Amino acid sequence: FKSLKKSLLFLCFLLASIYALIHVPTVSYRIDELLDTKLQPPSGKPWDPDGGEQYNSTNIRVGIVICSFELIKKHWLFGLGQSEVQPALNQCYSRFSMEGPDDYKSAEYNTHNQYIHFWLSSGLLGIVLFIGYIMYIFYRSFIKNDILLFTFMVFISICIATENILARHSGVVFVALFSSFLMFRNSKLLTTDAK
Repeated sequence: FKSLKKSLLFLCFLLASIYALIHVPTVSYRIDELLDTKLQPPSGKPWDPDGGEQYNSTNIRVGIVICSFELIKKHWLFGLGQSEVQPALNQCYSRFSMEGPDDYKSAEYNTHNQYIHFWLSSGLLGIVLFIGYIMYIFYRSFIKNDILLFTFMVFISICIATENILARHSGVVFVALFSSFLMFRNSKLLTTDAK
């Protein structure tokens, strides 16, 4: 019965996800944009009523990925240092031929990937230590059979693959607070004897 209940719950989640992909306007718009866009760096205008070449948020992200990996190729061992990552990205973005309002100039686009950001800023040692930290928490969740900690880390690992969460104070506090709480919530240090 437990297995049937879990299977039904998973099936409901899967059906709800498919429904969201098809019917929720903001989600379906993103999916349609991704499917209808050539995966190339941005060029042209953000919007052209005459039907000329246009770019969208998918093209902007392609440019981010191209520049991020070009910088990793050049600085894979030692990185650039935290303060030099954004200027190097901005310089790389300037080579894309965009007409009219240039999105790369009106906003500073970071790597949109925490793993790549740590590699760019700290080099090979930084990314190895960061992945080691994540793997250690996964290991602890596996050893303690802690599904809550495991689920939290899966969630965080997916989120930081698409956004620089740990580049903000709120992201650092959120991850540090909840990962620490979940790792040590059953620890003897946190429990007291009722006498």
